Amino acid sequence: MLWLQSSTIGLFTLGLLSAQVTPEWSALMAEGERAVDEGRIPDAGRFFRSACELLKEPPATARQMALCDNNLAVIDQLGGNYSSAIRRYREAMRRWQEIGMTAVDQATTLSNLAQLLLEQGSRDEGEQVLLRALEISRQLPANHPRVAYLLTQLGCLYADTGRTDLARDFTRRAAALYNSPEAKKSELYPALLSRLGQLYTRLQNFGPAETVLRDALEIFARRGKPDELSYAATLSTLGTVYRLDGHPERAEPLYRKAAKIYETIYGPNYTALGALLGEQAMIDVEGRKFAIAKEKMKRAIAILSGALGPEHVDVAILENNLGSIYSYEGKLEAAERLLRHAVSVEQKYFGPGNVELAKCVFNLAEVEARQGRRELAEEHYREAIGIYERADGPVNSQLGAVMLSYARVLQKNRKQEARSIEQRAKALLAAH
Repeated sequence: MLWLQSSTIGLFTLGLLSAQVTPEWSALMAEGERAVDEGRIPDAGRFFRSACELLKEPPATARQMALCDNNLAVIDQLGGNYSSAIRRYREAMRRWQEIGMTAVDQATTLSNLAQLLLEQGSRDEGEQVLLRALEISRQLPANHPRVAYLLTQLGCLYADTGRTDLARDFTRRAAALYNSPEAKKSELYPALLSRLGQLYTRLQNFGPAETVLRDALEIFARRGKPDELSYAATLSTLGTVYRLDGHPERAEPLYRKAAKIYETIYGPNYTALGALLGEQAMIDVEGRKFAIAKEKMKRAIAILSGALGPEHVDVAILENNLGSIYSYEGKLEAAERLLRHAVSVEQKYFGPGNVELAKCVFNLAEVEARQGRRELAEEHYREAIGIYERADGPVNSQLGAVMLSYARVLQKNRKQEARSIEQRAKALLAAH
C-alpha cells in the first residue's frame, strides 16, 4: 500500500505596485510590470533597479522607495533570493507605516511577504502577517479583489494545516467576493479564479475547482499573452484536480505544459517546478512506473532542498513519497531513513493532529513492522489511528486500513485484541 502526499506549494500571484510620478520613473516601473507578466524576470529586475537608481537623486518620495522595495522583492522571490526578498518586503512595510500609505499598498506587500514565509515553512509568522493584512484591508471596499485574494490565502493555509471548518468558512466568503462585479473587472481576475480553484482543490471540492480553473484559462486565452506564472500555475492546479479525481490521462498534458513554462522562463531549479515534478511522479506511481517516479522525486527533492532547505515540509512530503516506493520495493533501510526524517519535519509543520502527518506515520509503522521492530511499529500505528479517529472528514476507509495493518502486527502476541481491532477495521472498510 502506497500512501502518498501532495505538495503544499501552489499558485501565488505576487502583487506589483505602481504610481504615476515622473514620466521616466513611471515608464520604467510599467516596463518592469510588463516584463514580469511576460515571464522576462531578468528584464523586469533591470527595469526596477533602473527606477530605483533614479531615486538616488532628489526629490525622491518615501512612497516611491517603498514601491521599488516591494517590486524588487518580487524579483528576488521569483529568482529564489528569499532572504533578500524578506528584507525588502520588511523595508517596504517600514516605509508604508512611516508615511501612512494606502491600505491596498500595505495589504499587497504583506500578502507577498506572507506567501514567502509560508513557502519557507514559517507557518505561524505567515499566518500572523496574513491576518494583519486582512485587518488592514478592512479599510478597502468590501468587494475589493485584494480582500478576496487574502481570504483564499488564509483558506489554503487552514486547509493545509487541518483546520477544515475555518478553511470552508473562508472559501464561502471568498467565493462570494469573486463573483462581485469589482473582482470581475480586475486585471487580476483570472489569477484570482486560479487561487480560488486551488482552495477548492485543497478541500477536495473538485467540481467547483474544475469550473473556476477552466474559466480562468478561458479568460487567459481571450486576453492573449497571459501572465505566465499564473497561467502555468492554473494549468498545474487543474492537472492536480484531474489526478486526484481519478483522471491521470487528463492531468499529464497539463503538467507537461506547466513544467515547460516554469523551466523555460524560471530555470531548472525553480521552486514550483520542483513541486510539480513531485505531482507528476504520483501519476507515474499510479501507473507502476516506479523507476521514472523515483527519478522525478529525487530531482524534486534536490530542487526544493536547495531552494527551501532540507527541513521544509515539502521536502518531507517528497521524502514520504519516495520512502513509500522504497518500502514497496523492499529497500527498508533507505525507506526508514527518509520516513523518519519526514515524520519529524511534518510533526513540526502540521502539528500532532493532521491527517497528512498520519499518512507519513503509518508508512513508517509499516516499514518498522517489516523490520521486526514491533514495539516501534505498534506505537506509530496507534499514533496514526488516534489522528484519524479525531479528524474531520471522510477518513473512515483510511482509519480502517491502518487498523487492519495494526491488527496483523498484534496477531503474534495479542490475538484477542487483534481480532477485536480487525473486526472494527473490516466494518469501517465495508461501510465506506
